[in-house]
Amino acid sequence: MKFMKSNCLEHSIGSMARVLGVSRSGYYKYLNRHKDR
Repeated sequence: MKFMKSNCLEHSIGSMARVLGVSRSGYYKYLNRHKDR
């Protein structure tokens, strides 16, 4: 997930999620959980 966050300006979230085998919704849930820390 950190990889996706650091590369979101170069690649779309959807493309990275597909390649990495994770869901877009899971990525956004991860971001929401970790923004409060």
